[in-house]
Amino acid sequence: MKQLIKSIDHIVHIGPPGEYQIYSLSEAQQLLNLLLKLTYYSSIELQPIQNKLKRTLSCDPRISLLSSQYETLVRRWIGKVERLGCHAKDLWWVDIDIGEGYICWKYPEIRMEYFHYYDEEPSKRKKLEEIDLSPDLAWFE
Repeated sequence: MKQLIKSIDHIVHIGPPGEYQIYSLSEAQQLLNLLLKLTYYSSIELQPIQNKLKRTLSCDPRISLLSSQYETLVRRWIGKVERLGCHAKDLWWVDIDIGEGYICWKYPEIRMEYFHYYDEEPSKRKKLEEIDLSPDLAWFE
Protein backbone atom coordinates (compact mmCIF):
# COMPACT_ATOMS: atom_id res chain seq x y z
CA MET A 1 0.00 0.00 0.00
CA LYS A 2 2.78 2.45 0.80
CA GLN A 3 3.94 2.55 -2.82
CA LEU A 4 0.39 3.47 -3.90
CA ILE A 5 0.37 6.55 -1.70
CA LYS A 6 2.05 9.26 -3.73
CA SER A 7 3.09 12.64 -2.47
CA ILE A 8 0.30 15.11 -1.97
CA ASP A 9 0.95 18.14 -4.15
CA HIS A 10 -2.38 19.89 -3.94
CA ILE A 11 -5.04 20.15 -1.25
CA VAL A 12 -8.26 21.46 -2.68
CA HIS A 13 -10.12 22.46 0.48
CA ILE A 14 -9.74 22.20 4.24
CA GLY A 15 -12.51 23.61 6.37
CA PRO A 16 -14.54 22.83 9.45
CA PRO A 17 -16.18 19.38 9.68
CA GLY A 18 -19.62 19.35 8.09
CA GLU A 19 -18.86 22.18 5.64
CA TYR A 20 -19.32 20.18 2.47
CA GLN A 21 -18.02 21.30 -0.89
CA ILE A 22 -18.90 20.66 -4.51
CA TYR A 23 -15.81 19.58 -6.41
CA SER A 24 -15.06 19.29 -10.09
CA LEU A 25 -14.19 15.80 -11.24
CA SER A 26 -10.52 16.70 -11.56
CA GLU A 27 -10.49 18.17 -8.04
CA ALA A 28 -12.14 14.99 -6.74
CA GLN A 29 -9.39 12.95 -8.43
CA GLN A 30 -6.75 15.13 -6.75
CA LEU A 31 -8.18 14.15 -3.36
CA LEU A 32 -7.55 10.45 -3.96
CA ASN A 33 -3.97 10.27 -2.69
CA LEU A 34 -4.85 12.21 0.43
CA LEU A 35 -7.91 10.05 1.11
CA LEU A 36 -5.85 6.90 0.52
CA LYS A 37 -3.21 8.08 2.97
CA LEU A 38 -5.68 9.20 5.66
CA THR A 39 -7.69 6.01 5.39
CA TYR A 40 -4.71 3.68 5.17
CA TYR A 41 -3.19 4.99 8.40
CA SER A 42 -6.56 5.10 10.16
CA SER A 43 -7.28 1.50 9.17
CA ILE A 44 -3.85 0.38 10.43
CA GLU A 45 -4.52 2.12 13.74
CA LEU A 46 -8.00 0.62 14.03
CA GLN A 47 -7.07 -2.97 13.11
CA PRO A 48 -5.76 -4.10 16.54
CA ILE A 49 -8.86 -2.70 18.24
CA GLN A 50 -11.13 -4.48 15.75
CA ASN A 51 -9.27 -7.72 16.39
CA LYS A 52 -9.59 -7.37 20.17
CA LEU A 53 -13.30 -6.57 19.86
CA LYS A 54 -13.85 -9.70 17.77
CA ARG A 55 -12.16 -11.84 20.43
CA THR A 56 -13.88 -10.22 23.41
CA LEU A 57 -17.08 -11.58 24.90
CA SER A 58 -19.94 -9.11 25.19
CA CYS A 59 -19.94 -9.55 29.00
CA ASP A 60 -16.23 -8.66 29.30
CA PRO A 61 -15.79 -5.35 31.17
CA ARG A 62 -13.02 -4.30 28.74
CA ILE A 63 -15.52 -4.12 25.88
CA SER A 64 -16.61 -0.63 26.88
CA LEU A 65 -13.03 0.70 26.70
CA LEU A 66 -12.39 -1.03 23.36
CA SER A 67 -15.66 0.30 21.95
CA SER A 68 -14.75 3.80 23.08
CA GLN A 69 -11.30 3.54 21.44
CA TYR A 70 -12.91 2.24 18.25
CA GLU A 71 -15.42 5.10 18.19
CA THR A 72 -12.72 7.70 18.85
CA LEU A 73 -10.57 6.49 15.94
CA VAL A 74 -13.51 6.29 13.53
CA ARG A 75 -14.77 9.75 14.55
CA ARG A 76 -11.26 11.16 14.00
CA TRP A 77 -11.21 9.68 10.47
CA ILE A 78 -14.71 11.05 9.78
CA GLY A 79 -13.60 14.50 10.96
CA LYS A 80 -10.61 14.46 8.62
CA VAL A 81 -12.78 13.41 5.67
CA GLU A 82 -15.37 16.08 6.46
CA ARG A 83 -12.69 18.77 6.78
CA LEU A 84 -11.91 18.02 3.13
CA GLY A 85 -15.53 18.84 2.29
CA CYS A 86 -16.44 15.20 1.65
CA HIS A 87 -19.11 12.91 3.11
CA ALA A 88 -18.09 9.86 5.17
CA LYS A 89 -20.91 7.43 4.37
CA ASP A 90 -19.69 4.27 6.07
CA LEU A 91 -16.45 2.96 7.48
CA TRP A 92 -13.80 3.80 4.88
CA TRP A 93 -16.48 4.92 2.38
CA VAL A 94 -16.33 8.50 1.04
CA ASP A 95 -18.74 10.39 -1.21
CA ILE A 96 -17.47 13.48 -3.01
CA ASP A 97 -20.11 15.87 -4.33
CA ILE A 98 -19.52 16.85 -7.97
CA GLY A 99 -22.72 18.80 -8.54
CA GLU A 100 -24.79 16.05 -10.21
CA GLY A 101 -24.27 13.40 -7.57
CA TYR A 102 -21.38 11.76 -5.77
CA ILE A 103 -18.13 10.17 -6.76
CA CYS A 104 -17.99 7.15 -4.45
CA TRP A 105 -14.71 5.83 -3.12
CA LYS A 106 -14.28 2.96 -0.73
CA TYR A 107 -10.96 1.95 0.77
CA PRO A 108 -8.88 0.06 -0.44
CA GLU A 109 -9.90 1.02 -4.00
CA ILE A 110 -6.98 2.68 -5.78
CA ARG A 111 -9.11 4.68 -8.24
CA MET A 112 -12.21 6.82 -8.11
CA GLU A 113 -14.35 4.84 -10.52
CA TYR A 114 -17.88 4.91 -9.11
CA PHE A 115 -20.77 7.35 -9.02
CA HIS A 116 -24.30 7.61 -7.68
CA TYR A 117 -26.90 10.34 -8.11
CA TYR A 118 -28.20 12.25 -5.09
CA ASP A 119 -31.48 10.32 -4.99
CA GLU A 120 -29.85 6.88 -5.34
CA GLU A 121 -28.64 4.57 -2.63
CA PRO A 122 -24.82 4.53 -2.40
CA SER A 123 -24.95 0.73 -2.67
CA LYS A 124 -26.34 1.19 -6.22
CA ARG A 125 -23.22 2.96 -7.40
CA LYS A 126 -22.24 2.60 -11.04
CA LYS A 127 -18.95 2.78 -12.93
CA LEU A 128 -18.20 6.35 -14.03
CA GLU A 129 -17.89 5.37 -17.68
CA GLU A 130 -21.50 4.09 -17.57
CA ILE A 131 -22.85 7.47 -16.46
CA ASP A 132 -23.92 10.26 -18.81
CA LEU A 133 -22.61 13.29 -16.94
CA SER A 134 -22.92 16.82 -18.27
CA PRO A 135 -20.08 17.83 -20.64
CA ASP A 136 -18.77 20.30 -18.06
CA LEU A 137 -17.97 17.38 -15.76
CA ALA A 138 -16.41 15.01 -18.30
CA TRP A 139 -12.82 14.37 -17.30
CA PHE A 140 -11.80 11.00 -18.63
CA GLU A 141 -10.71 10.64 -22.20
